[in-house]
Amino acid sequence: MARVSLDIGGTRWTVNTREGGEAEVQRLGRIVAERWPQALRAAGDGGIPQALLLTALMLADEVSEAQAQLADQATRLEAQSVQIEEQSALLDAQASQLEEQSALLDAQTAQFNDQAAQLATPSVPSDSAQAEAVDLDTLVAIAERLEGLAEALEQPAPND
Repeated sequence: MARVSLDIGGTRWTVNTREGGEAEVQRLGRIVAERWPQALRAAGDGGIPQALLLTALMLADEVSEAQAQLADQATRLEAQSVQIEEQSALLDAQASQLEEQSALLDAQTAQFNDQAAQLATPSVPSDSAQAEAVDLDTLVAIAERLEGLAEALEQPAPND
């Protein structure tokens, strides 16, 4: 256990503290010593015990104000944290949408490239492809002929 001597208002006070805590106790003693003159004046005839009590009350008031400020800051930081989390979720959703769109674009690009490669490659029609083409041409001609006949049948008969 370490001992520290403090001078507050001309009185020496010896205080026990843990080893290594001497500098902190001296710093706290200086804070009390700064408030001592005001507390002594406010104590009036109450003397040193009253001045010590007033000093403790002044310090307690400062601690209370600091705690209230910290609580306000904590509330603001929590609100900001919620906003940041919401923005993060929104950005994650947008990133997912962009990834999906990118995948679709990649698939469309691959299809386009395949089609372009097929068009760029000269092809020699096979006999079956030619037969299908001829069959298709024949079917188109037959369909046109049938349409013509259907129109003729729909015409009113001439009056004799």
